[in-house]
Amino acid sequence: MRNRFTLLKTFTLLGRCNRANVSLNDIIAALDDSDMSISGSEDESDGYEPEEDDYGRKSESSLSQSSDEDAPLAQTNISKKGSNKKQKNANKNNWKKGLFDAGNILWDGEFDIGHVRYSPLELLMKYFTEDLFETIANETNVYSMTATGSSMNTNSFEIRKFFGINILMGNINLPRIRMYWQPATRIDRIAESMPVNRFFKLRQNIHAVSAREPPKDNTNKFWKVDPVVTAVHNMCRLLPHEEYCSVDDQMIPFTERMPAKQVIKSKPNPLGIKNWVLCGKSGRALDFELYQGAGTGIPAKYKHLGLGASVVLRLAETIPEKQNYKLFFDNYFTGIPLLRELKFKGMLSLGTIKAKRLQGCVLKTEKELRYPGAIDSKVSKKGDVCLTRWLDNGVVTLASTLAGVEPQDKVKRWSDSAKEHIDVDRPYAVQLYNNFMGGVDKLDFLISLSDSSKEKEVACKNDISFLGFFPGKLMAAIPTF
Repeated sequence: MRNRFTLLKTFTLLGRCNRANVSLNDIIAALDDSDMSISGSEDESDGYEPEEDDYGRKSESSLSQSSDEDAPLAQTNISKKGSNKKQKNANKNNWKKGLFDAGNILWDGEFDIGHVRYSPLELLMKYFTEDLFETIANETNVYSMTATGSSMNTNSFEIRKFFGINILMGNINLPRIRMYWQPATRIDRIAESMPVNRFFKLRQNIHAVSAREPPKDNTNKFWKVDPVVTAVHNMCRLLPHEEYCSVDDQMIPFTERMPAKQVIKSKPNPLGIKNWVLCGKSGRALDFELYQGAGTGIPAKYKHLGLGASVVLRLAETIPEKQNYKLFFDNYFTGIPLLRELKFKGMLSLGTIKAKRLQGCVLKTEKELRYPGAIDSKVSKKGDVCLTRWLDNGVVTLASTLAGVEPQDKVKRWSDSAKEHIDVDRPYAVQLYNNFMGGVDKLDFLISLSDSSKEKEVACKNDISFLGFFPGKLMAAIPTF
């Protein structure tokens, strides 16, 4: 075999020498002076043993010692393809059939959702402190002076009344704001608290930050409302956590100019500000992250996991570790590295997952599952992650460190062939996901009960008019001050 490569090098050298005007006699003379033998058998290898490539074939190390022109490009491609194939095979071998055992999943935390410690007003003042109302009053006076030449001369007490009026309007929902002061539709609690003209003037000038330009090197797109956002955010992070929490996005309705405004047609409120929220099953907001564009919610230590996983880990920072809290999210966030990172922190998790994130696990396709209620499942070799695929109206794939297929239950589904509802099997992972994933949806529902943005009058053109994301129970529970 060595002689074959000697010939190969000879012909290659011949081609180069022709380009360099070197004669054939010079080449033969050079070969005669060398210690290479053209004749002889393949067994005369002087103890040389070729190495194996990724496909198990023999390769010559002498090829790598030749020039770039001598190194065949096909060999490099074959090596890469072999490496990829090897990696895919290794990923497939990381999964196996079998029952999933999540181990100890007993919750070690404490939370009593039925125990009421504060009145609605006291609870509101936990979010909107007296210092915040004082800040808003001062900034409103400064803004009105710079904008109109005269100060509003407002104070924290009047700002509190203004907030209370807006909350009450959100619960009553008359079609026009002035109707709350008109004789036929007058609401005394509102009309006696503030004159209508004063209300509209305050509504036009109210500001949490009076500056017209952002601070130097500012990266916060919500700097104009930062005092309010920070106050609410800090209180949310202090709330006790429920055993079952979920992470999802919501849209804060907002139609005015805003750099971070988005349009998501699939949402009930398609136009507004995207907000990632951590909620308990009850719908209480425990943490949130306003989306400001690329890089939002990505701490450097989680950057290698991607945007979705980084957001979950950032929002989960206030969840106590090693106490078996359960966390649910959808396929925008779910990835197997995220599940393992949460497991390392002592949190169990479950979420729907995209097919391209299965890390080589091969599950049955929709065609192979064949009938509604069919299930396919595999467990990682480590036994820490379970992938479950279930055929409902379409294929649903879930990844979890909390639950697998068993124990199954039955659900009703319509059968086109039988023309009636029939019982189909449902995996345990799907049961848990349906029961505990809806925390953010419940928050949206509670907010909608007291949504003053439904007013059919032109929205106020100030910088805090989008703050409709405050906890729904909080806004609905406070009728007035």
